[in-house]
Amino acid sequence: SFALSLLDEPIFSLLVERHGKQQQLVALDVLTYYYYGGLVYTGLKQYDNALQFFSCVLSVPTQESAVSAVAVAAYQRFLLVSLIKYGEVVPLPKYTVGAVRHIKALSVPYHYIVNSFSAPTVAALDQVLDRHKNALHDHRTTGLARQCRTAYFSRQIRLLTKTFLTLPLADIAVRIG
Repeated sequence: SFALSLLDEPIFSLLVERHGKQQQLVALDVLTYYYYGGLVYTGLKQYDNALQFFSCVLSVPTQESAVSAVAVAAYQRFLLVSLIKYGEVVPLPKYTVGAVRHIKALSVPYHYIVNSFSAPTVAALDQVLDRHKNALHDHRTTGLARQCRTAYFSRQIRLLTKTFLTLPLADIAVRIG
């Protein structure tokens, strides 16, 4: 797609054209470029690239207490895409900005989703998704949250496979009855 070809091109110029004049990029330009790039990669299910772009949003220097709406949205999507791809939240790079602490406070429903992802049954995740469906709808993340539910089952299968591969056959026979 056209958007993907733009994202795959290295950036060599920090000038943009606005109102017929060349101007330098501002922080919002960088934030929106990486945020929308993350959305494009998420839509194409290129989750590693999406995570990289969302983490770039969270790495743009900012004042400690200044929180951008773009950064909050990127963080929320970072959490969901991490769960979809890896079944857990991948750590943010060490160079992410200190404002992430404030961003976390604005992303409470997403932390509930992350915490419920390690529950032994899907019922806990379903409860959280249902309880926060309005916030997910308002943030336009309902579709990603639904994909997390599917990813939950994949994660559970991987965990069970890992468990049963490490158990001796005699133990499995005892567990089965």
